[in-house]
Amino acid sequence: MGPARALLVLALMPLRSITRIRLLVLSLCLGMALLAPVALAGKLDRVSQEAHSPSSSGSSSSSSSNSSSGSSCSGSGDSSSDTSGADGALAIVMVVTSPWWGPNYILEHDKTELSVGFVPYPYASAHAGLLDIDNEPVPDGQASTIVERDGYGSRSRPPVHKKNWAVQLGAESGYVFDRVWREGLKFRLQTAYRIEFDASWSLFMEREVGAFDNLVLGREHVIWRFAQSNSVQFRTALGAQHLIDARGDESGIDVEYGLDAFPGRPVVMSLEGAIGNLGAAFAPRVRATLGIMTGRFELAFGYEHEWIGRESLGGPFAMWRIWL
Repeated sequence: MGPARALLVLALMPLRSITRIRLLVLSLCLGMALLAPVALAGKLDRVSQEAHSPSSSGSSSSSSSNSSSGSSCSGSGDSSSDTSGADGALAIVMVVTSPWWGPNYILEHDKTELSVGFVPYPYASAHAGLLDIDNEPVPDGQASTIVERDGYGSRSRPPVHKKNWAVQLGAESGYVFDRVWREGLKFRLQTAYRIEFDASWSLFMEREVGAFDNLVLGREHVIWRFAQSNSVQFRTALGAQHLIDARGDESGIDVEYGLDAFPGRPVVMSLEGAIGNLGAAFAPRVRATLGIMTGRFELAFGYEHEWIGRESLGGPFAMWRIWL
């Protein structure tokens, strides 16, 4: 049984058996990454060198400080120039922060949340997505009298039991260009209070002539769901990421921005972008998935690409996920 098929079998097993077996699989993956021989001139070897090599940044800051010390500010400026400078700075701040306040304004500025919860899985009981938000217009004297309920206006729908949390467990298998295979496990916990947690670990495997190389990449995040509706949710995350291989381990930070969309039964979409570092290497990444729901289970296909210094790991993947 291949690694991809084994991960799919794990995703379908009863919940009581999943935790112990997946912990065992993760331990084996980490052990393989630490004990396997390093391939010569392989892609994973080049990625490892980028993460483990010391930073090559020079002391250019000293020269800039010397040049700045030679210049001095001339007299008092005009008050009009000070005002225009403040307006320009404010405009820059508004533009830079628009990916956060913009979605929140569009989705939530004219509504107040009556109750927030999760349905058992996306589109359960004819719902518009996973989140169940009862909204009504803000009472400002001019708001519309139409009450939104689960994206269906005032239409009635079958009653559904709301939960204060939701869990996703996923297993994925992908191909990274240049003859590298990836097997991964994902976990995500969502709460009705906008706070979420997730973790993902991937084992990269490469076969070279006379050698076998691998490395493990992992991440853990604390997530804030800053804009939400029944069918679209925006999130931002801060966490740590790790690289483990035969040379040792490197860690860094990871800042993520993403959204989840439920355009209509049975489609589930997700987009993510992140920046961070692994050791001395700059490590940004992008990821997109498109899934189809069948009850609690989702079969998804996507593309993930990440850069570690001057090297990259990118390619398509398939994912099997269960929503609990």
